[in-house]
Amino acid sequence: MKEALYELEKYINTRDGLPDLVQCALIHAQFETIHPFWDGNGRLGRMLITLLLCEREVLELPVLYLSLYFKSNREEYYQRLQNVRDRGQWEEWVIFFLRGITVTSRSALNAAKEIRALRERMVSESKAITKSPSAVAFGEFLFQRSYITANLVSNNLGVSPPTANNLIDAYVDAGYLVQANSGRRNRVFAFKPYLDILHECADDLTEVLGEQDHLATNS
Repeated sequence: MKEALYELEKYINTRDGLPDLVQCALIHAQFETIHPFWDGNGRLGRMLITLLLCEREVLELPVLYLSLYFKSNREEYYQRLQNVRDRGQWEEWVIFFLRGITVTSRSALNAAKEIRALRERMVSESKAITKSPSAVAFGEFLFQRSYITANLVSNNLGVSPPTANNLIDAYVDAGYLVQANSGRRNRVFAFKPYLDILHECADDLTEVLGEQDHLATNS
């Protein structure tokens, strides 16, 4: 196992002329085949894809996650990996992997456009929502933490607890925040429009994958 990991590490740090995405497909399959840990091999293997793409400057930020694609195609995912091990079917695995990159990237791009539009709308409405000079900073903070509390806002923005609560209440009234738990103490608020975009992104990806499966079955 250690020798196999050593060889994989050497390959990761070698540019062999293959496109980066193809090399990522090979690396992921090999890591999952080595299976070096008792638990977490799948999560770490998926994370490795994103980190490799960032290290090779294909991605500026780690914003491409194939977890939903692999989960939605769980049986095919495992079968493609097993076929690599048993039959050397690398080409079929790479095609499956690149299809995942394609549909996931399109879904992420749509979500990014909607998030940018949401941010622009919030900035333009900030003065109407509240007169607080911290309104814009608060809006930006919501894109960093989709679930917040008054203490988090107070500590991160450097405002007093009453100001934090006033900001939260103003954005609740504007429809941007909803309380995620019950009661009046230790309240937790969710940035609903942002979370809705992410959920829609996941639903869109699942729908695309379902349509492709339907086409493949009937072709």
